[in-house]
Amino acid sequence: MPLKRVGQPEDVVGLCVFLASPASDFLRSSIDILAQLINELRLLSIDEDIVSFYRVLNAMNQPPMSVTPLFKALRSCERSWAFKELNSYRRCSTHRRQACIFGVPVSIPQPLGRVYEYMSTSTTSINRYLCSNPSRLRPRPSFKRPLIAYNEQILKEIEKRLSIIVNRLP
Repeated sequence: MPLKRVGQPEDVVGLCVFLASPASDFLRSSIDILAQLINELRLLSIDEDIVSFYRVLNAMNQPPMSVTPLFKALRSCERSWAFKELNSYRRCSTHRRQACIFGVPVSIPQPLGRVYEYMSTSTTSINRYLCSNPSRLRPRPSFKRPLIAYNEQILKEIEKRLSIIVNRLP
């Protein structure tokens, strides 16, 4: 069930979407900024207004540059699961759609005792998950993609790949 249908206040829903969507935008944009640096260092002559990670990759996809460690690191990044996921979530904002976030109510038992006399025996919390197919018009929830943890996994994987790329710059 989409998050807006579980009775959460709009400000909480909006905050979740606000934080999830820009994460992929900013991370993907930082990769394009790195692409501009590579463009300048490798003298690729790609116009600064249209430079992107893919344009740099395509420009370097010919010998002698296609056999360099830098190109191999770029290609490895492009083929990684994290980069593919990042692109699919970024497409949501590129096409002016919100990333689909699903909320699932979960009861958290509270211990009974003197301090908790005024409380019920459980509290309801909402676990938030990203959809598994953000490019589709009817996204499905994926309970293997908790919102924060999954974004952290993507960030760590991309960070690792970018570190390799930066270490291969001249």
